[in-house]
Amino acid sequence: MKKNLKLGGNPGRDELILQERCANPWNGECNNTNIVLYIYFKGSKLPICRACWNKIAEMDVEWGEEFA
Repeated sequence: MKKNLKLGGNPGRDELILQERCANPWNGECNNTNIVLYIYFKGSKLPICRACWNKIAEMDVEWGEEFA
């Protein structure tokens, strides 16, 4: 799962913010942080962004445990 760490927050006091990024297994270059759901793929729970989910939903893919 891709995660980014960045500093930000209150002026004068930095805090650590953990941001999840899309881990679409069919698009390894997506870095979107607009996560809308998670899928299980090959035993791993992956965050998926809205744009990638729209594309995945249109794919001819069968879902189920035996396909993961």
